[in-house]
Amino acid sequence: MPPASPFSSGYPKSPYPYRLRLPGYIVGMEKTPERHHPPDDSAPWLVLGAAGFIGRAVFTHLRAQGQKVIGIDVKNPGSIKTGDGSWFTLNIHEPCLLQEIVRKIKPSVLLNAIGHDSASGIPALCDEYICSTTHILQAVQIEQPNCRVILIGSAAEYGNISGNEGARESHPLMPVSVYGRAKCAQFEVAHRFASEGMSVITARLFNPIGPGQSTKQFVGYLLDKVRLGQYPIHIHSGNYVRDWVDLRDVVQALLIIGRAVSPPLVVNICSGHGHTRGFVASYLGQLSGAEMMIEPGKISPGTLWRSLGNPERIGQLGWKPQYQLTQSVSDLWG
Repeated sequence: MPPASPFSSGYPKSPYPYRLRLPGYIVGMEKTPERHHPPDDSAPWLVLGAAGFIGRAVFTHLRAQGQKVIGIDVKNPGSIKTGDGSWFTLNIHEPCLLQEIVRKIKPSVLLNAIGHDSASGIPALCDEYICSTTHILQAVQIEQPNCRVILIGSAAEYGNISGNEGARESHPLMPVSVYGRAKCAQFEVAHRFASEGMSVITARLFNPIGPGQSTKQFVGYLLDKVRLGQYPIHIHSGNYVRDWVDLRDVVQALLIIGRAVSPPLVVNICSGHGHTRGFVASYLGQLSGAEMMIEPGKISPGTLWRSLGNPERIGQLGWKPQYQLTQSVSDLWG
């Protein structure tokens, strides 16, 4: 009898079946089917969630490169005006409309950078990711089956990582947070469609740092407090370790995945180096002169206190981070 899924208790049942079981899942499909080819550079990219932190950065970079790209914002109609028909708004839960857009655009690569609604309650989070991901993949499967789809996964899927090697893509998925479980649910949907022959890549993103971060994210919160002069700034859980990666490096990694000949079905985007929250706060304090009051947090199995990735697989695709954490923080402050 398979182990019980962590989604089987405390969350509403989803209309979409789970094909994998967690915890302890080991990736079973490492490569995309050989029939997949590199995307056509003359065809457009389609970026969903293009007004968000990750999506906006990718959309802007592709336009600067001269790559045809269409951005879709699912939350803030009219937040970006390009004037050239490269920007749309969409309710992601209208499958027929999404299919129509995919049919008309015929993208070679679709990047799903849609996050979750901050107003979503805990019980709804898993279903939110399951439903939106299913609608997207069904639309592509029906209208543009040769399109490569890149989904933004999360380091939270792995849970706490012991040792200095960092989590590889084959590491058991042991999420300790609701968000981590929801991202695992998204991955289950991706795996199901990949097993049916689609080119679906999950890019497990660790802790990105760059301009445009929300104040709900740690570095964005710190910068907001510093610029408002709200000293001293109290830093809780300063001993928690994260694998920080510069947003500019994240964009390059996603472009490499999108253009690779036959990328793996799961790829970590991470630096492979861990730094504490306290380190980031202290360095920003040195740059800004802001007083930081750093306090340690409790270490327990139910808390994500040590997140560290292994970048070997993305490195094999030709990616190498160009920005150190201190430079990322300095550039944000400067």
